[in-house]
Amino acid sequence: TYALDVGGSIRMATAAPSLVLRETDSSNQEFSVFGLGGDFYVRDITQSTYPLKIEAGVANDTLVLESGGNVGIGTNASDEKLHIHSGNIKVQSSPVGGVTPPSLTIGQVNNAYQAGLISSTHVTLKSTNAYGEVIFMPGNTYKGIIKPDGKMGVNTIVPSGTLHVNGSGLFEDHVMIGADSVPTATKLNIGDGHVRLSDGYKID
Repeated sequence: TYALDVGGSIRMATAAPSLVLRETDSSNQEFSVFGLGGDFYVRDITQSTYPLKIEAGVANDTLVLESGGNVGIGTNASDEKLHIHSGNIKVQSSPVGGVTPPSLTIGQVNNAYQAGLISSTHVTLKSTNAYGEVIFMPGNTYKGIIKPDGKMGVNTIVPSGTLHVNGSGLFEDHVMIGADSVPTATKLNIGDGHVRLSDGYKID
């Protein structure tokens, strides 16, 4: 049975209409839904927080919870668990010591045909699995990899050295191999000052 069972609409016309829900069990929890200043709120009275606010003038399909379990933001036809239409995702931590924390934006870069990551500082790619790899797949094809042992592959995902390039390379500035500093007059510097060829000869 219901203490109040209405077969039609209920209207509360006042400056701040509200409805309070109180649990009568040991939790004694209270919630309220109310309107104020043109906005709609859900308030946790017990904890004195406002977990949900809907501002006046919100556009259609701002948030859609679909029957199949998908969530759409800006769309009512999401094809993934979370589908954001015509917008970016921004992740930012809380300020520490009054310093503005770094942020990471996922979405449109430069124009409508480029999507990527935009960071206010540096971007870290981290795998917490000891066997985790970072794989690059432009054009839906494996083109590069960073292995957990530090090996990097370009145009290969099975690098056999610290840097394994499967193909030609083009260097438009100094190339240094070894611990010596980069010279100002020469473009190629090998650790002991020589370039050794496969037949054993060297170029001084």
